[in-house]
Amino acid sequence: MRLHNWAPISITGCSKNPELRNVFNSVNQHSGAQPTALAMAVLAYAEHIDSRQVLSHALNRTANKHVSLDIRPEQYDIVGKHLLASIGEVLGEAATPGLIDAWLVAYQQLAAIMSGAQADLYSKSVAKKGGWSGWPPFVVKQKM
Repeated sequence: MRLHNWAPISITGCSKNPELRNVFNSVNQHSGAQPTALAMAVLAYAEHIDSRQVLSHALNRTANKHVSLDIRPEQYDIVGKHLLASIGEVLGEAATPGLIDAWLVAYQQLAAIMSGAQADLYSKSVAKKGGWSGWPPFVVKQKM
């Protein structure tokens, strides 16, 4: 499988879902780095689906990155929809309904793990003195 064929994962997703434009780096989308990274992450998860210990460092790093971008659970649904469409496009006739269903289950498990890890990080952020979650309004008091 040539990973550059996975480009619809982020580019199509962002064009059809503009709320994702600020989440995915546009340079990485057009260079193929973003779709390849997403494809490799999902593939690594699938390869180690029964051994979360193997993935714990990568999952933790990704959860922290997602929190820094204010990724929310509903965004996983959007990306998952485009991911499955891309898998179908890349695999063509080999993408049987059973295969797509298996990828859907795996992706939903990964999304649940990531959403849970992020919920913990968001809670810890809110609990800190002066902490918050999301994008609070700020007022610029002085330009320098």
